[in-house]
Amino acid sequence: MKHIVVAAVLALAPGLAIAGCGHDRIQTTATSCAEGQVWDSKTMACVPQPQA
Repeated sequence: MKHIVVAAVLALAPGLAIAGCGHDRIQTTATSCAEGQVWDSKTMACVPQPQA
C-alpha cells in the first residue's frame, strides 16, 4: 500500500510543479511591462496605458 501512495504522489508532482511555475511566469511578465504600458489579463500581454 505504501508503494502505491508514493507512486501516486510522484505521478502528480510534475503537474503541480508546472502549475506553480506557470503562475510565477505570469506574475513576472506582469511586472515587466515597459513604461507607459499596463498588464491586460484578458490578452495576457502588456498593452498601452489608457489615457485619462
